[in-house]
Parts: sequence; C-alpha cells; structure tokens
Amino acid sequence: MRIIPVLFIIPVSMALLGCPVYNCTTDTLKLPETPFNLVALNSPYDDWNCGIPWEEYTPGMEFLFSSNRNTKGGTFDLTPHNLVIQGENNFRTSNDSAWYGTALMMYSVAKRVNTSLDELGPTFISLHPIAYYGAWQGALVYSQGTGSDHDLHVLSSQDSTFEFMVNDTTISDQVNDRKLSSLNTSADEGYFAYSDSTRRILFHSNRDGKYHIYQATLPDSMTILQWLASNDSNIQVSRAEVLVGSDGEERCPSLHGDTLLFVSDRSGGQGGFDIYRSIWNGTTWSSPKNLGSKVNSSSNEYRPVILSFARGPGILFSSDRAGGLGGYDLYMVKAP
Repeated sequence: MRIIPVLFIIPVSMALLGCPVYNCTTDTLKLPETPFNLVALNSPYDDWNCGIPWEEYTPGMEFLFSSNRNTKGGTFDLTPHNLVIQGENNFRTSNDSAWYGTALMMYSVAKRVNTSLDELGPTFISLHPIAYYGAWQGALVYSQGTGSDHDLHVLSSQDSTFEFMVNDTTISDQVNDRKLSSLNTSADEGYFAYSDSTRRILFHSNRDGKYHIYQATLPDSMTILQWLASNDSNIQVSRAEVLVGSDGEERCPSLHGDTLLFVSDRSGGQGGFDIYRSIWNGTTWSSPKNLGSKVNSSSNEYRPVILSFARGPGILFSSDRAGGLGGYDLYMVKAP
C-alpha cells in the first residue's frame, strides 16, 4: 500500500453558508433551551438512533442514523448525512455527490452493514483518522434484526490495528462484521454504550420480559477496541443497579464521560418515554433525574446522545412529538 500524508478536505456544505472555510467556527453557536427540529436531516418517515463519530461538533460533520425512508416506512437502514448549524435555529445541510474524509467513511460503513433487516442504534468507538488517507481507527457497534429480535453486531478489524480501510467507497475485507455473542440472547438487544471514564458497557434488552438497561465491566487487561476485536469473552452481564426497581421500562443508554442518558416511561415523567440523566461517581450511578418539560414532551423521546459545542454540550435525540415532518424526527437542544 502506498503511504501518503493525511489529506483533510473541507466538505462542500461549508461554502453554502457564505463564510470562508477558515472563518467557519462554532464559537457563535447558541443552542436554545427548547428542542429544535433538525429539518435538514429528517423525512416524512422515522429518523432516529443517531450515531456521532466525534465528541465535538465541527461544521459539516457527518452523522449516521437509522431511517426507514428508503423502504417507505418498512425496515431501517443506517443513513449517512452531514449537517451544518450556524447561529440559533438556523441550519443547513448537503448530500454531496463526491464523498471525502469522514463522509466517505460514513457512506462506506452504511453500504457495508445495511441489509433487508433493521440496522439500529449505531455507536462509534474511538473513531479517528490515522497516518494515511482512507484509513480510520475504531469500531462501530449496532443492532441488526427484525421485529422484537435484534442482536448487537460489531464492525472492527481482525487484528491489533483496529483500522477501517476505505477504498472507492468500499471497506477492506480485513474488517470483520460479527455478533457480540457474550451480550446477545434470544431476546431483543441494542443500543451499545461505553466510556473510558466508567469502563462500563451498557445496552438495553427485554430478556426479562420488559426493556431494561444491562451493564458489564470491561476486563482490566483490555481496552474496549481490544475486547471488541477479540471474541468478546470473559465478561459478566447484569442489570444496571440504579435502574432496578423502576415501575417502567428503560431503553437507549448512551454515555459521555461519567454521564449516562437513557429514556424511560417510569412514573413521574412528562408522558411516554422521557430522557433521564445519571452520573457515575466511580462506584455507582446517581439517582436518575428527568430532564424536565423544556426537553421532554407528552410524546416519546428516544436515543439521546451528547455532542459538545464551544458554548457547552447539546443533546441530540429523536421524538414523535407534534409539529415534526412525520414519524420520529431528530431534534437538538442545549443540555440542561
């Protein structure tokens, strides 16, 4: 393989904003305290389960989310799309015909994993470019299946490099796509989450008849990429202790450092599934707190993830609240 320097190509979408690309910053972004619809990403069908490749927003960054737009309301595919947000409640997007950098990576991943089944809940682990163009280091975890039977899958390299090699929109055959056998059962599993701050793996499952969040502790001798690239053995799964005893269901965990976000229809919420927050103190999770009526609605909120901005974190989530384009739409709000 020919080794060449990394080439960073600015997405075309930045030019649509009318500012020179070297002056496009996120410093002026001010996310509102009430959710706004990301119209540019949404469709009349269900758009949800957003996966974020980077922890910090950059103009034109790529997202990978699940949508059933391609099947007109049928099964879900992973869908790549890039988004530019500028100012407050002002956002633009583009789907460029030429794919470069992260956009090429997102397109190639979607092309590799999409089938006639559902692909849901994409989660990126340690994704970043490495020393030559077209190579990315990390892994993608997602769930695949149909109805109420989905299994967790991982897309990662088969060796210690953990590289995605992308060439002409195709991922190298050296990348392995397989089920996470230690986490799956005959029930429904999905929404893998992990952070180095907690060293906890979280996901949801209805193996006990209702959806709850389960956790496992990463073995001390392994990094998360090593564990994912191995046969994912030597791990014990149990209910996440802070959520035991809830009178409702818990779904869609996501982790950002010590912060856990999830959704629940437990008593005391705004209605439907609401977003809750819990903090890891090094030993246990804090008592979950509802994010309140500014964020939650009387409808359902789903799969919240945290994205950092220069002025503080935002939460990207989906909801079927009134006023959307149809079905579930993707929304963003300033984190309380």
